Amino acid sequence: MQLRVVTSQPWDVKADVLAIPVVGDPAFDGPQGELVRRSGGELKALAAFGELTAKRYSTALATSGDLSAGRVLVFGAGEAEKLDREAVVRIGSSIERRLGGRKVGSLAIWLTPLSDALADGGATAVAELVARGVVQGTYEPQSIYRESVEGAPPALDELILVAPDDDKADLQKAAERGVVIAEGANMARTLANRASNDVSPDGLSA
Repeated sequence: MQLRVVTSQPWDVKADVLAIPVVGDPAFDGPQGELVRRSGGELKALAAFGELTAKRYSTALATSGDLSAGRVLVFGAGEAEKLDREAVVRIGSSIERRLGGRKVGSLAIWLTPLSDALADGGATAVAELVARGVVQGTYEPQSIYRESVEGAPPALDELILVAPDDDKADLQKAAERGVVIAEGANMARTLANRASNDVSPDGLSA
């Protein structure tokens, strides 16, 4: 999987899916308002319908209107005051899991709302934690012994982290660190989930 950090505005980023975080109740002003406008009012309509809420880990897939992305995935990040590092990891995972069974090659995630809300670490922490969460979200234990798993999370060709006005180089390094941590965690999960006659204690220690 290729990992990229871009400093473009989220509505200009080309991807199969653009993930948009909503921290607290949707405000529909500033950049969020621009996303509403360019989506043809779709985000506002989802909120009015009750599909888009502030509840953490809630998600809604929508058409993208005039946005550069093919589809939009809106997800709730909960209240800003309660957003912590573990929640950001889980948000990254939930985005990836929500796309299970769908053909998604490139996924873009707008980091700014999370960076503004996370008190512990800011943009670099969010880049690391989201990247870590997405990679951990790709883990599917059934794939250890099966060639294909129905509804499995997509194997991404590209993960794009969107962070206007932030330092691209710093965020790239942080995100790469998150991927390495996640890959190590997924390897450990695979070893734990394999059958004992497949991975013996002696084999594991070797």
